[in-house]
Amino acid sequence: MNMFGRRDKREIEIDLFTDERKNIGDGWNYISTIIIPTTKFGSIYNKLMKHRNNINYHHEMKFAGIEKPGAKLELAKLWLDEILKDEDESIYFKVLGLDTKLLEEDKFGEGPLKKGENYANLYNRFFKVNVFSTKYFFSDFHEIRINKIFHDKEGNLEKHKYFNWHCISRIEEDGEKLKSNFREVFFINSNHKLEIEYASYSQIIQLSDILVGTISHCLHHNSFKESIQKHKGRNELGEKLYPLVERILRKPGNKNSSYKYFKKYDISFFPKEVPSQFKELEQYLHKDKIIEISSMITKKQNQNNGQESLF
Repeated sequence: MNMFGRRDKREIEIDLFTDERKNIGDGWNYISTIIIPTTKFGSIYNKLMKHRNNINYHHEMKFAGIEKPGAKLELAKLWLDEILKDEDESIYFKVLGLDTKLLEEDKFGEGPLKKGENYANLYNRFFKVNVFSTKYFFSDFHEIRINKIFHDKEGNLEKHKYFNWHCISRIEEDGEKLKSNFREVFFINSNHKLEIEYASYSQIIQLSDILVGTISHCLHHNSFKESIQKHKGRNELGEKLYPLVERILRKPGNKNSSYKYFKKYDISFFPKEVPSQFKELEQYLHKDKIIEISSMITKKQNQNNGQESLF
C-alpha cells in the first residue's frame, strides 16, 4: 500500500520449462511445465548443480534411465527434494494428463494421436492450458511476464506450423495480466553436454523429465511390465513423491499442507468425458484418478507392521 492508500502494482517475471511423456499405460500423454521466477533461477540452478557435484554424476538425467540403485537414483531423489522442500518459492509446476483413448482423432487432423502431425496438433492445443496456469499460481500479481518458454527438442513440435508462435498469440489476445517478453518457444537439447547456448536451462528440462516421469509412474504403476529390477529405482522415486501427489489430487485446495502446494503445484487430467467440442478446455479438467502406486506402498507398510495377509 502506498502513501495514497492505493495498492502498488505487483509484477513478476517467470520462465517456463516443459517436457512430455507419451503413450503411458493405456494411452495417456503427460505435459509437465516447471515455472521458475526469473530472479530465482540462479538459486535453484546452483542447488541442482551442488547435488550433481556431491553425487559426482554429470550426465543427462532421464526418468527412463533410472532402473536400479546408484548415482542417478540418488541424484534424482535430491532433485525431487528441492521440489518437496522448496522454502523460498523457487519452483512451481503444472502437470496435465491427456487420456488419448477418449479423444476423437479426427478432431485434431489426420493420422494417429500417438505420433506425427496429429499428435502435434493435440499437444499444441493443450500446451496452452499449462501456460495459462501461471495466472492461477500468481493470482496475487497484477502482471505476469513470461520471459522465455523452453521446451525439450521433440521433432514433431519443432516442425509444427503453429506451435512455435501460437501460445504467444493467445497470451497477447488475453489482454489481462499475462504478458510475453518472447517471440518464439526455445527448443533446447535436454542433454546439457549437447546444448550450446542454453546448457544451464537444460538442467531444468531434466528436472521436468524426472518430475513427470515420477508422477506418471505413481499413476500408472500397475501398467508397467518391466522387470522388478527396472522398477526398483523408479518405485523409490514414486514412494518419495507419492505423499505430494496424493494430497494435490485429493485436497487441491488445502492451504495449510506442510507441502505448501496450494497455488504452487497442480496436477489435472483431460477429459472427464468425451466432449463434443473443445472451445472451453478447462471445463473438462478433473482430478479424479487412481494413484496406482498406493497399493504397493500399502503392501510395504503392512509388511513393516507385520500385518501382511497370509494369503
